[in-house]
Amino acid sequence: MEEEDLISGEMISFNEIMETYGESVKRLIYTYVRDWSVAEDLTQDVFVIVYLKLETFEQRSSLKTWICSIAINKCKDFIKSWNFRKVKLINNLPEKYLVTIDDNPESQMIQNDEELLVAKSILSLPVKYREIIILFYYQEMQIADIRDTLGLNESTVKTRLQRGRGKLKKLLGGVDIE
Repeated sequence: MEEEDLISGEMISFNEIMETYGESVKRLIYTYVRDWSVAEDLTQDVFVIVYLKLETFEQRSSLKTWICSIAINKCKDFIKSWNFRKVKLINNLPEKYLVTIDDNPESQMIQNDEELLVAKSILSLPVKYREIIILFYYQEMQIADIRDTLGLNESTVKTRLQRGRGKLKKLLGGVDIE
């Protein structure tokens, strides 16, 4: 279903919005909180907000960008809260979220190890670089959408993306992520 259909006054289908964006929002939230159960709880909170505020969505950006903005703000609020200090952070991404291309078991193992190393390295970046890297590479957002989502200047997004890549390259021992 097209994004316009999801938000049109006649065809608001909240379940379809959740099905379309739920998993990517949960993964985005995980990159901030690093705990899957907390990510699930915050994802539910985000979609409650989306449901309550869908009428106010002005379509100045895409629905995905708007929902990601809500998710990021929810994460920042959570990180500032007392609860976050009590949460044990997990440094491993579950294997079900890693993509394998080759059918050869040895190649899959090597690829999984490399993807896990990249994922751990990304999660170790400072938030201002990590969020840009994740939105650009994992959420496949354009620079303009990232700018709108985070409320930053386009040049700031480009600079943080470049610096984030540089820090990631350093963490990975000189290997580019491109």
